[in-house]
Amino acid sequence: MFGEAAIDIPRRQVSLAGEARHLEPQAFDLLAYLVLHSDRVVPKSELLDEVWGDQFVSESALTTRVKEIRRALGDDGTRQIFVRNFRGRGYRFVATPSSPPPETGRPGSTGARPGLVGRDGDLAAVFEALERSRLVTLVGPGGVGKTTLAREIGRLAPARWPGLPDVRAVELAGV
Repeated sequence: MFGEAAIDIPRRQVSLAGEARHLEPQAFDLLAYLVLHSDRVVPKSELLDEVWGDQFVSESALTTRVKEIRRALGDDGTRQIFVRNFRGRGYRFVATPSSPPPETGRPGSTGARPGLVGRDGDLAAVFEALERSRLVTLVGPGGVGKTTLAREIGRLAPARWPGLPDVRAVELAGV
């Protein structure tokens, strides 16, 4: 809890004054990363790498998601009571918690990177599907995090299955 705002990272939920607020998956991943690293100013390049991975995106995408976070939390951007911009350096989550943040690294965690906080169930489901089949397709509407999830599976798969041939990503969006 941060005053009237509540951020539940494991459940991927944000609320303001008890009312659920919608955040697109990448905006939520950005918020979660900033909350988990609130002890410092996080450089823009790090945020782009952690939230968007190898996808090419401009800094304007980052700016757009920060504005989305601010809108969801009831901040007009001039006060910057949740996410503060440090010109030329990056962003920092600056709100003071009114209750302790939830623990991360809980038992049974998959070891996912911070950008995938709250996605342990999704990772487990994909790994379970991969136990049954060599080819698994992730489907869903744009922006839900399919690519991010697939990249994380590719990163974690060699440790799970030693001797696995190289993991390959086939981008089909243009087909």
